[in-house]
Amino acid sequence: MLVIVSTWYCNHRHRDQPAYEFDTEVASQAVSASRGDRRIQKRGADRDYLPENCCFSTNRRAAVLDFGGGAGIHYKLARQQSPGIRWAVVETSAMVYRASELATDQLMFFDDIEKAADWLGSIDLIHSNGAIQYVDDPIGTVKALCAAARAAKMVWYRVPICDGAAKAEVQTSLLSDNGPGQMPTAKDKLVKYERHWISESAFVAAHEGYCSTEQGPDPRERGSQQFSFARINS
Repeated sequence: MLVIVSTWYCNHRHRDQPAYEFDTEVASQAVSASRGDRRIQKRGADRDYLPENCCFSTNRRAAVLDFGGGAGIHYKLARQQSPGIRWAVVETSAMVYRASELATDQLMFFDDIEKAADWLGSIDLIHSNGAIQYVDDPIGTVKALCAAARAAKMVWYRVPICDGAAKAEVQTSLLSDNGPGQMPTAKDKLVKYERHWISESAFVAAHEGYCSTEQGPDPRERGSQQFSFARINS
Protein backbone atom coordinates (compact mmCIF):
# COMPACT_ATOMS: atom_id res chain seq x y z
CA MET A 1 0.00 0.00 0.00
CA LEU A 2 1.33 3.43 -0.93
CA VAL A 3 -0.09 6.51 0.74
CA ILE A 4 0.67 9.72 -1.14
CA VAL A 5 2.28 12.38 1.01
CA SER A 6 3.10 15.02 -1.58
CA THR A 7 2.00 15.68 -5.18
CA TRP A 8 1.53 18.54 -7.63
CA TYR A 9 -0.86 20.52 -5.43
CA CYS A 10 0.77 19.40 -2.20
CA ASN A 11 4.16 19.88 -0.54
CA HIS A 12 4.03 23.50 -1.84
CA ARG A 13 4.74 24.67 1.68
CA HIS A 14 6.47 27.71 3.06
CA ARG A 15 9.26 26.59 5.38
CA ASP A 16 7.81 28.50 8.33
CA GLN A 17 4.24 27.32 7.77
CA PRO A 18 2.71 24.08 9.11
CA ALA A 19 2.31 21.48 6.35
CA TYR A 20 -1.38 20.78 6.94
CA GLU A 21 -2.26 24.48 7.02
CA PHE A 22 -0.60 25.09 3.68
CA ASP A 23 -2.02 21.94 2.09
CA THR A 24 -5.48 23.15 3.11
CA GLU A 25 -4.91 26.55 1.50
CA VAL A 26 -3.82 25.00 -1.79
CA ALA A 27 -6.68 22.49 -1.62
CA SER A 28 -9.21 25.32 -1.22
CA GLN A 29 -7.75 27.05 -4.27
CA ALA A 30 -7.99 23.84 -6.30
CA VAL A 31 -11.58 23.16 -5.23
CA SER A 32 -12.64 26.65 -6.31
CA ALA A 33 -11.25 25.95 -9.78
CA SER A 34 -13.13 22.65 -10.09
CA ARG A 35 -16.55 23.99 -9.11
CA GLY A 36 -18.82 24.36 -12.14
CA ASP A 37 -18.10 23.74 -15.84
CA ARG A 38 -18.99 27.33 -16.76
CA ARG A 39 -16.04 28.78 -14.84
CA ILE A 40 -13.65 26.27 -16.39
CA GLN A 41 -14.79 27.06 -19.92
CA LYS A 42 -14.17 30.78 -19.40
CA ARG A 43 -10.64 30.48 -18.03
CA GLY A 44 -8.17 30.53 -20.91
CA ALA A 45 -5.30 29.55 -18.60
CA ASP A 46 -7.03 26.26 -17.81
CA ARG A 47 -6.14 25.01 -21.29
CA ASP A 48 -2.73 24.17 -19.82
CA TYR A 49 -4.48 21.59 -17.63
CA LEU A 50 -6.40 19.90 -20.45
CA PRO A 51 -5.62 16.17 -20.24
CA GLU A 52 -4.76 14.91 -23.69
CA ASN A 53 -5.33 11.23 -24.57
CA CYS A 54 -8.46 11.29 -22.39
CA CYS A 55 -11.07 11.36 -25.16
CA PHE A 56 -12.98 8.07 -25.26
CA SER A 57 -16.10 6.84 -26.97
CA THR A 58 -19.24 8.01 -25.21
CA ASN A 59 -20.59 4.46 -25.57
CA ARG A 60 -18.31 3.05 -22.88
CA ARG A 61 -17.37 4.09 -19.33
CA ALA A 62 -13.61 4.52 -19.69
CA ALA A 63 -11.61 4.61 -16.45
CA VAL A 64 -8.75 7.02 -15.69
CA LEU A 65 -6.46 7.25 -12.65
CA ASP A 66 -5.20 10.83 -12.34
CA PHE A 67 -2.08 10.98 -10.17
CA GLY A 68 -1.75 14.41 -8.55
CA GLY A 69 -4.97 15.66 -10.14
CA GLY A 70 -5.82 18.20 -7.45
CA ALA A 71 -9.56 18.69 -7.02
CA GLY A 72 -10.54 17.16 -10.34
CA ILE A 73 -9.79 19.97 -12.80
CA HIS A 74 -8.56 17.42 -15.37
CA TYR A 75 -11.77 15.39 -15.02
CA LYS A 76 -13.95 18.46 -15.58
CA LEU A 77 -12.16 19.16 -18.83
CA ALA A 78 -12.05 15.54 -20.04
CA ARG A 79 -15.76 15.07 -19.31
CA GLN A 80 -16.64 17.75 -21.86
CA GLN A 81 -15.40 15.34 -24.56
CA SER A 82 -16.23 12.03 -22.86
CA PRO A 83 -19.28 12.48 -20.58
CA GLY A 84 -19.30 8.85 -19.38
CA ILE A 85 -15.70 8.77 -18.19
CA ARG A 86 -14.91 7.50 -14.66
CA TRP A 87 -12.07 9.29 -12.87
CA ALA A 88 -10.07 8.56 -9.72
CA VAL A 89 -7.78 11.30 -8.39
CA VAL A 90 -4.85 10.27 -6.17
CA GLU A 91 -3.77 13.14 -3.93
CA THR A 92 -2.69 14.05 -0.40
CA SER A 93 -4.97 13.46 2.57
CA ALA A 94 -5.55 17.22 2.90
CA MET A 95 -6.58 17.54 -0.73
CA VAL A 96 -8.79 14.45 -0.59
CA TYR A 97 -10.56 15.75 2.52
CA ARG A 98 -11.20 19.17 0.97
CA ALA A 99 -12.21 17.87 -2.47
CA SER A 100 -14.57 15.18 -1.16
CA GLU A 101 -17.48 17.63 -1.56
CA LEU A 102 -16.97 17.36 -5.33
CA ALA A 103 -17.12 13.55 -5.46
CA THR A 104 -19.76 11.86 -7.63
CA ASP A 105 -20.39 8.35 -8.95
CA GLN A 106 -17.93 9.21 -11.74
CA LEU A 107 -15.32 11.21 -9.80
CA MET A 108 -13.66 10.03 -6.58
CA PHE A 109 -10.62 11.10 -4.53
CA PHE A 110 -8.09 8.84 -2.81
CA ASP A 111 -4.79 9.19 -0.93
CA ASP A 112 -3.86 5.60 -1.76
CA ILE A 113 -3.05 4.18 -5.21
CA GLU A 114 -4.40 0.70 -4.52
CA LYS A 115 -7.74 2.01 -3.26
CA ALA A 116 -8.11 4.18 -6.36
CA ALA A 117 -7.31 1.21 -8.60
CA ASP A 118 -9.79 -1.02 -6.77
CA TRP A 119 -12.58 1.55 -7.22
CA LEU A 120 -11.92 1.89 -10.95
CA GLY A 121 -11.46 -1.80 -11.70
CA SER A 122 -10.07 -2.17 -15.21
CA ILE A 123 -8.09 1.03 -15.94
CA ASP A 124 -7.72 2.46 -19.42
CA LEU A 125 -5.28 5.25 -18.60
CA ILE A 126 -3.01 6.62 -15.90
CA HIS A 127 -2.65 10.38 -16.37
CA SER A 128 -0.29 12.71 -14.52
CA ASN A 129 0.53 16.34 -15.24
CA GLY A 130 3.36 17.98 -13.29
CA ALA A 131 3.07 15.85 -10.14
CA ILE A 132 5.61 13.05 -9.92
CA GLN A 133 8.51 15.44 -9.22
CA TYR A 134 6.94 16.50 -5.91
CA VAL A 135 6.68 13.09 -4.24
CA ASP A 136 9.41 11.93 -1.86
CA ASP A 137 10.29 8.91 -4.04
CA PRO A 138 9.40 9.47 -7.72
CA ILE A 139 10.81 6.18 -9.02
CA GLY A 140 9.20 4.13 -6.25
CA THR A 141 5.88 5.84 -6.94
CA VAL A 142 6.05 5.06 -10.66
CA LYS A 143 6.72 1.40 -9.84
CA ALA A 144 3.77 1.36 -7.43
CA LEU A 145 1.47 2.82 -10.08
CA CYS A 146 2.56 0.21 -12.63
CA ALA A 147 2.09 -2.66 -10.19
CA ALA A 148 -1.20 -1.61 -8.61
CA ALA A 149 -3.09 -0.03 -11.47
CA ARG A 150 -2.02 -2.19 -14.46
CA ALA A 151 -3.47 0.41 -16.82
CA ALA A 152 -3.56 -0.11 -20.57
CA LYS A 153 -1.73 3.18 -21.08
CA MET A 154 0.22 5.73 -19.04
CA VAL A 155 0.86 9.37 -19.99
CA TRP A 156 3.09 11.82 -18.15
CA TYR A 157 3.36 15.57 -18.70
CA ARG A 158 5.82 18.15 -17.36
CA VAL A 159 8.34 15.65 -15.96
CA PRO A 160 11.72 17.28 -15.09
CA ILE A 161 14.30 14.93 -16.59
CA CYS A 162 18.09 14.94 -16.16
CA ASP A 163 20.77 12.90 -17.94
CA GLY A 164 22.76 11.95 -14.86
CA ALA A 165 21.86 11.09 -11.31
CA ALA A 166 18.62 12.36 -9.82
CA LYS A 167 18.81 15.58 -7.83
CA ALA A 168 16.53 17.79 -5.76
CA GLU A 169 16.16 21.56 -5.63
CA VAL A 170 14.16 24.08 -3.64
CA GLN A 171 11.69 25.81 -5.92
CA THR A 172 10.06 29.14 -5.08
CA SER A 173 6.77 30.38 -6.49
CA LEU A 174 3.72 32.45 -5.61
CA LEU A 175 0.75 30.68 -4.05
CA SER A 176 -1.35 31.96 -6.95
CA ASP A 177 0.85 30.01 -9.39
CA ASN A 178 0.09 26.66 -7.77
CA GLY A 179 -2.82 25.65 -9.94
CA PRO A 180 -5.97 27.44 -11.16
CA GLY A 181 -8.69 28.75 -8.89
CA GLN A 182 -9.36 31.53 -6.41
CA MET A 183 -6.85 31.89 -3.59
CA PRO A 184 -8.19 31.22 -0.08
CA THR A 185 -6.32 34.27 1.25
CA ALA A 186 -6.62 37.89 0.19
CA LYS A 187 -2.87 38.37 -0.08
CA ASP A 188 -0.54 36.36 -2.29
CA LYS A 189 2.59 34.85 -0.73
CA LEU A 190 5.86 33.19 -1.65
CA VAL A 191 6.05 29.45 -1.06
CA LYS A 192 9.02 27.08 -1.22
CA TYR A 193 9.00 23.36 -1.88
CA GLU A 194 11.26 20.52 -2.95
CA ARG A 195 11.26 19.51 -6.61
CA HIS A 196 13.07 16.47 -7.99
CA TRP A 197 14.93 16.17 -11.27
CA ILE A 198 14.49 12.56 -12.33
CA SER A 199 17.01 10.36 -14.14
CA GLU A 200 15.67 9.58 -17.61
CA SER A 201 16.98 6.02 -17.66
CA ALA A 202 15.62 5.27 -14.17
CA PHE A 203 12.22 6.79 -15.03
CA VAL A 204 11.80 4.69 -18.18
CA ALA A 205 13.09 1.52 -16.49
CA ALA A 206 10.60 1.95 -13.63
CA HIS A 207 7.73 1.20 -16.03
CA GLU A 208 8.01 -2.56 -15.67
CA GLY A 209 5.59 -4.34 -17.99
CA TYR A 210 5.31 -1.31 -20.28
CA CYS A 211 6.99 -0.15 -23.46
CA SER A 212 7.70 3.47 -24.30
CA THR A 213 5.61 4.72 -27.23
CA GLU A 214 6.36 8.44 -27.21
CA GLN A 215 8.77 10.87 -25.57
CA GLY A 216 9.74 14.46 -26.22
CA PRO A 217 10.05 17.98 -24.82
CA ASP A 218 6.89 19.24 -23.13
CA PRO A 219 5.95 22.73 -24.37
CA ARG A 220 3.97 23.35 -21.16
CA GLU A 221 7.12 23.75 -19.08
CA ARG A 222 10.68 24.51 -20.13
CA GLY A 223 13.14 21.71 -19.40
CA SER A 224 10.47 19.06 -18.85
CA GLN A 225 9.54 15.99 -20.89
CA GLN A 226 6.32 14.21 -21.78
CA PHE A 227 6.03 10.41 -22.04
CA SER A 228 3.57 7.78 -23.18
CA PHE A 229 3.74 4.09 -22.28
CA ALA A 230 1.64 1.13 -23.37
CA ARG A 231 1.19 -2.07 -21.40
CA ILE A 232 2.87 -5.15 -22.86
CA ASN A 233 0.37 -7.96 -23.24
CA SER A 234 1.59 -11.05 -21.43
